[in-house]
Amino acid sequence: PERNKHESTISLPADSVFEYLYAEEKTTKPYAINSKTYNTIKCRVISVGNNANPKQKSLQGKTVWFASGLNSPFDILDNPKVVSKEPMSEPKWMSHSLAQIRDGSVQVISTTNVNNTPIPPEAIISIEAGDDIGYMGLHEYSQDTHATKQEDNRVHIEVFSVKQPPEFFLKSLGPKNAESNGFTLIDGSSSSGALDDSNLLFKEIAEQITQTTQDGTKIDFSSYTPKELKVYLNTKQEKFEKLIVKHASEWHDKSNSHMFNSIVEAGRKILEDKLITRFISRDEYDSSDYKKLVLEAHDKLVDHEKERIDKFAWMQDASELNIPKEIWHFWPLAMKDKYNGACFCNKDLTKDFLIKILNGRNSVFERSLYQSMKQVTLEEFLTVLNKMFKKYNINDCLNKIHFLSQSFVESDLFKTAEEYYYNGKYPSQWNKYHGGAFYHGRGLIQITHNDKYADYFNVNISELTNDMVEKVASNLELAVDSAGWFWCNGSAWGDIRPYATKNDFYRVTVSINGGYNHVRERKDNLNKLAKLINCSFIPNEFKFDKYYLKDSSMIQKNYYKNNKTLNLNAEKEVNA
Repeated sequence: PERNKHESTISLPADSVFEYLYAEEKTTKPYAINSKTYNTIKCRVISVGNNANPKQKSLQGKTVWFASGLNSPFDILDNPKVVSKEPMSEPKWMSHSLAQIRDGSVQVISTTNVNNTPIPPEAIISIEAGDDIGYMGLHEYSQDTHATKQEDNRVHIEVFSVKQPPEFFLKSLGPKNAESNGFTLIDGSSSSGALDDSNLLFKEIAEQITQTTQDGTKIDFSSYTPKELKVYLNTKQEKFEKLIVKHASEWHDKSNSHMFNSIVEAGRKILEDKLITRFISRDEYDSSDYKKLVLEAHDKLVDHEKERIDKFAWMQDASELNIPKEIWHFWPLAMKDKYNGACFCNKDLTKDFLIKILNGRNSVFERSLYQSMKQVTLEEFLTVLNKMFKKYNINDCLNKIHFLSQSFVESDLFKTAEEYYYNGKYPSQWNKYHGGAFYHGRGLIQITHNDKYADYFNVNISELTNDMVEKVASNLELAVDSAGWFWCNGSAWGDIRPYATKNDFYRVTVSINGGYNHVRERKDNLNKLAKLINCSFIPNEFKFDKYYLKDSSMIQKNYYKNNKTLNLNAEKEVNA
């Protein structure tokens, strides 16, 4: 709400739908309207309600400031009947009655009854290959001295092996053609789990992850205190991914175990050592009310942890699995390069993959001006998208992720198939399009100019009708097909496929955009997509986080030679 941008105030029907932008910040901005101050939040109008007039309808897709009642604290934001989170998709197995128990406990399912009769199939949770597993649970934490509570949602993933992983298995996880597997195995079976002087496991870990210095010496950790060891290990966390350590599992024993008690004892000692520094002597500390208050709070925390641990201790209940207390633990992401994602060379994109790249959204074209597009389901869109890839021989993973990364920008992550305009009028800059503003961008990769539309429909400009042009935005088949056509035949820079195969990001971007608008966003999209696939046909030397013009065919083009500053600024933005 800047005064020079304020145009007018308007009311919308009660059943209008808004997208609350920057909702995670939960902040409002005061704004004076006719000498009265209102709290406002920034929103986008997704749809206007019934019986809306033309002026109200023109707000659809427009970014607006939504004003609360006078002097209102915006308490409607905490009302689930008014504000709801966008629904997230869950795999089918999560609808099972046992999977619906979400009280923080671990549910163990036996495969036989007490009388050794088989458990009926409906009592077993079936998980299909490729399903997401794990719950995104609430995580509360604080990062400041005022103990301000923050929260987000995280999933806990743990990978372990009952037996020591064999060499051939570890080598299969390591780099191709490497002499060694790159993993370090440490047997810490005797570890108590507590970071204290009697526990040698952490010193062994420090020794294993510390390289010899240039003069041939290594750090001697024998004299390190537990506190010094903790500080040191916290600076080496990136080394942990290649450790496979055998130690007692926290899922095995209840809270009355020696391991937990030793951790509590060590934690209490560290806490008291810190508290004593506030006093002149130990006697003064021991006789203080401060000690009593702090340790009472500490004991409450311990009781809370005991309750949590007892809920999580499931291994002894799953006796049929014969899982020992000490098991080999992997860092889960150590295997991400080998098993993360899938290859889509000559294969259809899957619904799960599409939902993942849409950040959990289960819908497309929500912001289209056409009802025919708003009604398109994710399955329908996926079918047409895969059909287009086959038609235009966009078959390899590199072409597919380059195509998607560019079309994300052009279509606002598949939320529209037409350039946005918010006030019912075409922006003045659209008059520069060949043929006028009506021939603005439409389709997943937006076709612009009357001559391009004519080329796509294979007609003369004089034969091009408004209905043909509008269908590129209102008809799903044409919105997607036109993008495939442009990728292969429509760009002034020629067929894009060979350059996507070479991972020539700058050439692909200019071929689509004609320049470098939103170049960082395009690169970030591509980098994200590259992490979601696992394609053996992509050369190991191809990187997706940094791109340099010296590696691009653009360096040989007049567009580079005549616009060096523009190109170099784009390179700087991409690699910032």
